Amino acid sequence: IEKVEDKNVKGIFVMTASMKWLYSYYHDVIFLDSTCKTNKSDYPLVVIGGIDHNNKNIVLGFGFLRTEDNNSYKWFLSQLLKCTEGTEPGTILTDFDPAIAHAIEHTFKTTNHLLCEWHFMQNLKKQFIHLQNNKSASHKKIYDTILSLV
Repeated sequence: IEKVEDKNVKGIFVMTASMKWLYSYYHDVIFLDSTCKTNKSDYPLVVIGGIDHNNKNIVLGFGFLRTEDNNSYKWFLSQLLKCTEGTEPGTILTDFDPAIAHAIEHTFKTTNHLLCEWHFMQNLKKQFIHLQNNKSASHKKIYDTILSLV
């Protein structure tokens, strides 16, 4: 737990012994995702997950952050390294959050950072939705073409 001067909790990181054991076996590809303030305290829940040998989702760690900024995510990822004795993930999948990308770049030396295809498609649709909503048939055709290319 990290606290700031006003004694409010800045962040909480949790990795149980069983999560640490799982991480030691399944840290080659992990994902990191956060909710958007859906709990009573309005702190984003950040989850580190992976896939085990049975293709089942596993939780490798989680925590709560007061803010979703560069420093908060750097702190969160540094706690991961601390709990795993410096073992970096091989590859980490995330959404398009610039603060997460910045933290990964500044915390991990050898980790590959990839963007999740599902998040990519959601953002692509969001960026070009105005073409689909346009009354012009040509704009709708452009939107359909863009989506068919990816």
